[in-house]
Amino acid sequence: MRHALALAAVFAAAPALAADLPKTKSAPAATAPSLACLETRGISNDAFGFASGSDVNDLGQRTAAVEYDGAFGAKFGTAWSHLGKTQVEFSPIRCLDMTAWATGAWSRSKDDLGGVVSRSRVFGVGYETKYKILGRDLHGVGLTVSFEPSAAFGRLRSYDPSIPAATRWSQRAYTGTAKIILDKELIRDRLWGAFNVENAATFTRANLNDCATNSGSGYCKGSSLNLRAALAFKLADGLFMGVDGSHQRVYDGAFLNRHPGYAWFAGPNLLWQIRDGMALSAAWSQQLSGKAPGQAGGRLNLDQFSRTVVKTKLAVDF
Repeated sequence: MRHALALAAVFAAAPALAADLPKTKSAPAATAPSLACLETRGISNDAFGFASGSDVNDLGQRTAAVEYDGAFGAKFGTAWSHLGKTQVEFSPIRCLDMTAWATGAWSRSKDDLGGVVSRSRVFGVGYETKYKILGRDLHGVGLTVSFEPSAAFGRLRSYDPSIPAATRWSQRAYTGTAKIILDKELIRDRLWGAFNVENAATFTRANLNDCATNSGSGYCKGSSLNLRAALAFKLADGLFMGVDGSHQRVYDGAFLNRHPGYAWFAGPNLLWQIRDGMALSAAWSQQLSGKAPGQAGGRLNLDQFSRTVVKTKLAVDF
């Protein structure tokens, strides 16, 4: 890790020129601030769609954002979910970003085979800390690491026509997500590329007889590994268009233990820098192929992933 820091422990002890002059030391040199996160040609992280760039806010910069995420498509029948997110981002020291966020989500699905209808309402909170280790200007590639703990609390309802009464239960989930974020300027001031590695572990508990009860641990444990790659092309000043793709895997167990299911996604993304300090972005991604554990046929994994996901975000500096 290169932080262009001056080693300030350089002292010069000059011998006295006369017997009555004491030996003196020069004052230590001032420590230079890290330059790793300073970019002459910065690009918004939202220009990469569902992936992210490595840039962080300038020292003292604050950003507020609102975001919508939607997911659609089911194996049999219909399914949709809508999620709204608000967040505030702040850089208290150079190269470090801190973001607090809250979400509210609603979902509904209907199984055409059995007629079962399920609904859920979920509220979540989280906090992300990002630190930029390498900068594109100094090292040719940007590198940022991130850790994000979060908690979600939901109420779920399922109605089966063959059963007189609906089933209702509550659920809570705790997740820790670690990310490695890389990006690079591929063509000067015109084309950028990004690559992300995301690993998450989730612990879920519900007041219903499920794997948490059966395992004796008290929690259902799951994990995921997402690999994302994206390109962002500068069409004009303040206007970027690109494409992003991902390979997403989910597992039973908190450490990518067993029964993996996977899916491949790809789609376009767009970012419009409305003015200095304000940007609007959008992304759309479609499942191209996938497979669930034990899946015998079909080219998509609709047991664990949606068919289509979309995202829009408005960010404003203040």
